[in-house]
Amino acid sequence: MRGLVLSSIGVLLVLLSSCSSVTQLKSSEEYWAETEFDWADVQKIINDENCHQEAEKFFSCIEATNSLMALGKEKWFFYPVKKSDTNLKYPAHFAQIQFPKSLKIIKRSRKNIKSVKADIGGKDFNNTYKKSWGEYFEKGQRVPFNQIFQKSINYLNTTKDMNELNRNLLASAVYNKYLENLLGKYTYLVPRQQLYDRYSDDKKTFAGLGIMLQEVEEGLLVNVVYPNTPAEKSGIQEGDVITSVVPLPGAKKVGMNNKRIEDAVDLIR
Repeated sequence: MRGLVLSSIGVLLVLLSSCSSVTQLKSSEEYWAETEFDWADVQKIINDENCHQEAEKFFSCIEATNSLMALGKEKWFFYPVKKSDTNLKYPAHFAQIQFPKSLKIIKRSRKNIKSVKADIGGKDFNNTYKKSWGEYFEKGQRVPFNQIFQKSINYLNTTKDMNELNRNLLASAVYNKYLENLLGKYTYLVPRQQLYDRYSDDKKTFAGLGIMLQEVEEGLLVNVVYPNTPAEKSGIQEGDVITSVVPLPGAKKVGMNNKRIEDAVDLIR
């Protein structure tokens, strides 16, 4: 997907001050509209085959699909129930989907969220909610991701909640929900031009290195090097992998393999 950056934010960059010449920033909708990213890219990950491969992917698909179902004027949410309910009623635009009776779909509201908590039970709702989906997956039960995806897109087009300007932005929100759950809450896609416009003014002063990192097995992968920052001036390039760091002159070298972004930020700062 050209023109996009996979970001694991623990970004070592802070804007301190700016002077006269400032790049005119566009809206997020405009930046995303300039990319080639679309719902076809989302469907490469939110589909029956990929989503049923393993538990973590399955739950990430669940969260992304629920975020998709919440994009329209009528916001919906689905979750597993312990006892099958033969009297469940589904939204009209989902009527033709063969939902398992162990899934319940409700409109998002404060009142209904209380009923979700009552259905799922448990003192810690978030953990119990994720555990209930894990048990659902382990039993070999399936979710019709392909059908829900297509019906949701059709619904957004019908209600005109989606248009040419916000289409790519909405798609990115669903894709990033998947990444957030699978790879961590600081991981998401962002248009490269949006980042460059924000940080490319040579009149600006920065604290930090000016790089964006991603955790990989060998260490920390440099996804982005911002213009006019210490990182760029020192020769760090996109694609480099930081394998070790000497935090202070004379200090012991610290290996970066299997380090989390949060753990490494203070060492590299």
